[in-house]
This record gives sequence, structure tokens and C-alpha cells, in this order.
Amino acid sequence: MRFKKNSSFDTIAFALFLLGSAALKLYAARLLAWEVDYVPVLARSQTWLDGGAFPVVGTLSSVAAFNMPFLVWMQLPALLITKDLRLVLVGTQLSVNLLTTCIVYRLGGKLFDRRAGLLAALLFAFSNVGIAGAYTAWAQLQLPFFFALFAYCLFRWKRENRAWQAALALITATAAFMTHFSALLLYGLIAFVWLVAGLPFNRRGLLAGLLLSLMLLAPYLVYEAQVDFVDIKAHVSRRSRVSAEDLAQYAHRKPTGSAVNETAAPKGEPSTAAPAEERASRLQRGITFLLRIPSQIVAGLRQPFSTDLLSLRHYQPALHSVFTALRLLLEALFWYGMAYAMYRFGRLWRSAYVARAADQGELKSAWRLARHLVARSAAGRSLMLFLLVFAFIAGLCLARAAPDEQPSYYYGVLGLQFLLCGYGISSLVSRQRLQALGSVDILS
Repeated sequence: MRFKKNSSFDTIAFALFLLGSAALKLYAARLLAWEVDYVPVLARSQTWLDGGAFPVVGTLSSVAAFNMPFLVWMQLPALLITKDLRLVLVGTQLSVNLLTTCIVYRLGGKLFDRRAGLLAALLFAFSNVGIAGAYTAWAQLQLPFFFALFAYCLFRWKRENRAWQAALALITATAAFMTHFSALLLYGLIAFVWLVAGLPFNRRGLLAGLLLSLMLLAPYLVYEAQVDFVDIKAHVSRRSRVSAEDLAQYAHRKPTGSAVNETAAPKGEPSTAAPAEERASRLQRGITFLLRIPSQIVAGLRQPFSTDLLSLRHYQPALHSVFTALRLLLEALFWYGMAYAMYRFGRLWRSAYVARAADQGELKSAWRLARHLVARSAAGRSLMLFLLVFAFIAGLCLARAAPDEQPSYYYGVLGLQFLLCGYGISSLVSRQRLQALGSVDILS
């Protein structure tokens, strides 16, 4: 494997930049502002350590329903070590953040080469999400860890078909779902990969993952059964458990809260200005919704390249034009990598079937070859990674979580998108080497 001759240099370079990013994030942690949402994250765990009830629910969601408790559980190890709440928040989130960077680097090395993994890890470590997530106990900012680990398990499962890989993929999806409900789509991605890439059926791994996932979900589900599943119903229906008037009454207690909207209709008086969607017919709304989905998917794919690269950019306003140029360059590399992967994958596929007749048997054989190339070629792995990102973003858009309305829901795939940027630059500067890797197995 050609890239292994420089593996020591790449590993040392990665270790040095990881230490540097940790120092920067500790410096950035001074921006940590105490939010009221942190209270249940820490208080529920501390109550249990003091002899109280085990935390079975998490923070309150936007519909005033309890979230699942995995974000609360994540703080437990640090609370066993120290009672300093700021150290708990920074220590937990920084550890998860650095581990995410390591997984992105490892995944890039497995899928493409170490240089692509190094670039992707560098981009993630110094991104908005990568820096803010190192000290902020906010569910969406912790999703990149679960998504990177989930993708790593899926690709190893596809190539090696070991029980622990299938089990860990399911457990990771469950943990992500218990952190933020948008990760429910990860279960669908398993079915998607099975359909497109022929994910092997590992009965032992799936059974172990299912049982362990049920064990994780059990405390929350038992609690919900006792309260008639009111929180789950609120999440599904998107109807707040608390009236708008009551929410507005306590809005000033949140640091980002604001006064009651002065333009809102008084209590008990119907609004005279009905929204356009209410006046439109259901068919018209449906057509408008479907027509907006393609542009929303493109916006979701472009999201990492439409925000500042550094959370601390406002300290360096003179470099604003530099950051803008870097964003444009990264987006160009992203789309170039996808175009090159499609071109390379098409050539690999055609070269095996150029002389064969396209009868039914040959079509089945061609489909099997395409699935084989997904695992055995760098271009195939790049396309599969892109399809994972695409399917997740499309799922969010179909669920009416548009990127311009819920941008934080898209944070989970950020590391995977930066991996595709890494593939783009690697294919640009080392095309001959990647073509050689196109038929070489580097997952073993």
C-alpha cells in the first residue's frame, strides 16, 4: 500500500495538530456562557450520584416535551471525577470532540488514504461546529461523533461482516437518536446501505445490537409508559405541551429570550392575517413543498461552505476575505471530488462489462459488480459516503426540517462532508495514486 510509507509522518502530523486544536478549544472555552439548558444536563446526573433517582429524561425540547437522556448520561463520567460544573462541561464535550476528530481521521484513512483523513480531520477540528462543540453541551453539536462512528462501523461491516461492527452500528444509531431525535434517520440509512451496497446480514450482530439498544431505551420508555407517552406524542405531533402564553411568560428567563411578540394577536382574539399556506389548498401546499425539496437538499449539501470556517473569526476581521476564499475553495473541492468519483466509478464499471451482452443475467451480475466496487474502490466508497450524506439530508427535508429553518439538524454529517473534501483534493493532486487504489482493497 503506497500511502503507508509516509504513515509515520502523517500520524505525527495528526498528533501535533490534535494537540494544537485542543489548546485552541480550551482557549475558546472561555466563551462558555452559563445557559439555563445546562441545568438539567448536570442536575439530573448529580441527583442520581447523590442517591436520587436515575436520570430517565433529558432537557426540554422546543415543544416543551422531555428529550431522551443520553446527553445527560454523557456527563456522568466527568461528574465522578470532579464537582466543578465548568470542568465537567468542558471536559466531557472536549473529550468527545477530540475523539470525533480521531474517528474522522481514521475513517478517511480507511476509505481513501491518510492524507485525505488528515485534511478532513483538520477541517472539522477548526470548523464552527468543531470548536463550539468542544465546550457546549448542546445535543446537535455532539452529533458529529455519532455520525462519524456510525459511518465507520457501516463501512467496516460492509467489508468484513463482523458481529461487533453490526452491533456497534445499531448501538451508535440508538445513542445518537437518544441525543437528538433527528438521528432517527440513521436506522433508515442502514436499510438504505443494505439496498444500495448489499450490506451483509449478520444475525448475531444485529440481535446483540437490538438487545443493547432496547436496554438503552428501556428507562425512557418505562417512564413514558407511566405518563401515557405524552412526550413522544408531543414530538410526533409537534404540538407543545405548554401553551404559547405560558411559554411567553417565562421567555425572559432564558439568556436568548425576548419579550412577547408585540404583533401577536391578543389572547382570545383570532388573528386577522391568515398565513398564505392556510389559504392555499392542500394540493397546492403539497406541490409547493415537493418543488422546494431539491433546492433544500442542495442548500443542505452546501451548508458547511456557507458559514465561517472559524468560530473565532470575529477576533480577526482583517482575514474575512481569506476565510471567504477558503470556503469557496472547499466547496469546489467537494463538488470536484464527487464528479471525479462518478467518472472513475463509471470507468471501472464499464471496463468489466464492455464486451458482455445486457441480458437479464448479465444485468444482475452487473449490479453485483457495482456493489462490489463500492467496497473495493476509492471512487465507490466516495460515492457511497456521498449517498449517505445525501439520503440523510433528503430525509430531513422530507421531514420539513429545512436547512434554512433548522440548520443545526445538519451538523451530524459535517465530518462526512469534510471527508469528501479530502477525497476531492487527494484526487486532484494525486490522481494516478488514487487510480491505482481504485482496484486495491485498503479496508483490510
